[in-house]
Amino acid sequence: MAYSILIDGCCQHGDLDGAHELWHEMIQDKFTPDIFCHTSLIYSYCQKQKLQEATDQFEIMLNDGVVPNVVTCTIIIDAFCKEGRAIEAFRFLNEMEELGINPNIFTYTTIIDALYKIGSSCVAWEIFGAMIKRALVPDVVLFTILINGLVKTLDLEKALMIYEMMSQRGIDPNIFTYTSLINGLCSAGMLPTALGLFEEMKWKGFKPDRVLYSTMISCCCRCKDMKKALVFVNSMETDGFEPDTIVYSSIIAGYCRSNNMEIAVELFYKLERQKFRLDRSMYTSIIAAYCRCNDIKKAVRLFNRMVESGLLPDVYMYTCLIERCSKLSVMSIAELLLAKMIIVGFTPEAINYTTLIHGYRKMGDFEKAFELHKCILTQLPESLHQ
Repeated sequence: MAYSILIDGCCQHGDLDGAHELWHEMIQDKFTPDIFCHTSLIYSYCQKQKLQEATDQFEIMLNDGVVPNVVTCTIIIDAFCKEGRAIEAFRFLNEMEELGINPNIFTYTTIIDALYKIGSSCVAWEIFGAMIKRALVPDVVLFTILINGLVKTLDLEKALMIYEMMSQRGIDPNIFTYTSLINGLCSAGMLPTALGLFEEMKWKGFKPDRVLYSTMISCCCRCKDMKKALVFVNSMETDGFEPDTIVYSSIIAGYCRSNNMEIAVELFYKLERQKFRLDRSMYTSIIAAYCRCNDIKKAVRLFNRMVESGLLPDVYMYTCLIERCSKLSVMSIAELLLAKMIIVGFTPEAINYTTLIHGYRKMGDFEKAFELHKCILTQLPESLHQ
């Protein structure tokens, strides 16, 4: 017993050398190490990321006839999982069960979380089923891990089912449960369900953070519910969070999608006057909206203004402008944009050339259309020549 206490003390202080000396001294004195000695060493090895030594110690333990317990096994499983070796953790779980040791809730939680992180959701779900059959009761941590994993695999129906299961078992969600589920629902555009959960979360006393407010605002804007988006902006400010670039980008994009160009442009220039940092997505939303309205002059003017501000346009913006210029037969600007696109290092795609060809044909300039077609044949891969 004295050796166990001393070895554990060395391990607690990270003194593995001292623990080894005591171990060998104990063996020389004909004492048999008990489960506590073995577990202390295994835990210390795992803490120092010496997993091979930990599993070797586990084998010594078995060879000595010492039966490990659930704590010993879970320590090793947890170490495998922390190193991203979920498959080996799963194998060790099977070995543990073959030894007649029943996993506990922490064992299952650890391995299910690790399996979801490597994308093995089916195996994780099977293990959860096995846990339920053993009559183990999942806690809020495990339920949240399951919901988060299902959200990442876009299985929102099953995620909501797990959420209902929590309620039926009398387990209250925590802030992480709500955040994960609301994020998933917003990504899928399921605004009404997300709104319901958001209100429930606040009613239960959980305070949304800046990121969650931004997520809700973005979803409202994508669903063109600008009235609700502004309600969230006001709530966000009331809770002490100033709207940032992400929020304003969502609002501007939302107004553009809702065909409220005047409000979008007014907000854009208001932010500019306030010296707010305008990002590329704000410019892109308004330029794309101008293109949809066939107002190519304003689109190009804002494009030039963006470049002057030091922001670089992306391929989407060039493509959008070239397509609209070609459609409106403003071919001189379309040609200039294509040239700029190449100068800054973008490789034009087939669609960029195709829209220009259609523009020339629409103007009756078949010679330029034919020249551009020949250019495609020499510059694009053979698979695009047809």
